[in-house]
Amino acid sequence: MITKVFLEDPQDPVQFMLDYLHENHGRRPGINTNERMELDFLRKDNLKLKQVVKSATSESTDQESSNDSDNDSSEAEELVADLVQMKAVAQSRKPRTSVSAESFGTWNKKEDFQAPSFEKSAEVKLALKARLQQVFMFNALNPEEFDIVLMAMQNVSKVEGEQVI
Repeated sequence: MITKVFLEDPQDPVQFMLDYLHENHGRRPGINTNERMELDFLRKDNLKLKQVVKSATSESTDQESSNDSDNDSSEAEELVADLVQMKAVAQSRKPRTSVSAESFGTWNKKEDFQAPSFEKSAEVKLALKARLQQVFMFNALNPEEFDIVLMAMQNVSKVEGEQVI
């Protein structure tokens, strides 16, 4: 639109932009065309179901029955029964209060965690400590916790052709 304004240089640019938007975007369907089509379909289907329910629940004044009307009424009765059942199931469902993935039992007992500890020289400890103090996650640790993390670190060297996990 802006390019067209510059190319055509109209007397009234605002009106030109309004006309441009109306011509190029005013008549096109909305972004959610598929949703609109689905909504229209569901509305029509809803009306049909309401008519079926209404005809199935209302008393028939005409006592004449044929095979076709018997089939139609039995289908309508089945639809009504299905709708009533679906409504009952939907109403009987209660929101879930909690979900727990934790298992309890003799095989899943909580024990005190023992962090691994690997021996290091004083020189390596100082180098690791200096490096860890640069990382914001370790700044909140107290000195005892910091020492546990420091001692739990293990030196891993990668041999060519092997993958270290």
